[in-house]
Order: sequence, then C-alpha cells, then structure tokens
Amino acid sequence: QLEEGVSFTWPGVYEDCESEEVQGRNGPPRQLRKIVLSTLLEEDDLAPLFDGSRWAGTRLWGAAVRAIQYISTQPELMPTGIGASDGDNKKNITMLELGCGLGVPGMIYHMLGGSVVLTDQANILSQLEKNVVANFPETALSSDGLGPENRWP
Repeated sequence: QLEEGVSFTWPGVYEDCESEEVQGRNGPPRQLRKIVLSTLLEEDDLAPLFDGSRWAGTRLWGAAVRAIQYISTQPELMPTGIGASDGDNKKNITMLELGCGLGVPGMIYHMLGGSVVLTDQANILSQLEKNVVANFPETALSSDGLGPENRWP
C-alpha cells in the first residue's frame, strides 16, 4: 500500500485552539501544532520506481527524524535557545537542508523558531512547495525569490 500522507507533531510546539478541552497553562487553550504533508506526486512528476530521486523525495526517512531529534537536543543549535535560561537571547541560525525531500527536519526547525532553506532537485519541488504553503502560509517564500513579494501562491 502506498503512503498518501504523513502527519506529525513535535513536543513543545503548540498552537492556540478554540477547544476548552485543551488547556493552556497561563493563557488560552492550546494544543500541539500538527503538520500534514502529502507524499503524492503530480501526474507529470511520476517516474519509474528506481528512476532518479523522485520516489525518494516522497518518503519520510528515519535519518531525517534522527537528525532533527539530535539537533533539538543541542541547545547551541536551537534558534530560540530551548533548554537555556530565560536571559539568553534568540540566536540567528539558519538551517540549510540539502536534498530535503519532504523537508520534515526543516519544517520542525522552523516551528521551533529558526529560519530554514529547503532544497532539492527541481523534479520534486512542486510537492515540497505545496506542503510548505499548506503548513506555513505566512512565511513560505518561493524558490526563485527572497522577499515577501515572492511568496508561493
């Protein structure tokens, strides 16, 4: 059976919600922020299973999960200094994810407050663009520009 999608949450990354069942400690009700990704390629992007990188970019690899798990345990690599004292300043760190496929580590890093550049081969970027825009409509930039005027539609 083919995987049609991936959804995940990350400990400590919340969003406000309207449900009174989920309580915030000192503020509005909140719940873990959920990211949902499609792993389906457009018809024009389909390729034979072992032809290049297209099929590999539709998988969530164990190495991607382990990478962000490792990074999240290293306070010096975290953009907000998670695990550091309240007096520490926010760090200006940008993650560059080469050959990101679904881009899960970069998306989690962005949810934690970091700037991220996700890259991959052109033939699988359409899938990545859709997932980024669906989950980060306010901060998603196009692959050909760096300003707000170049946001993905």
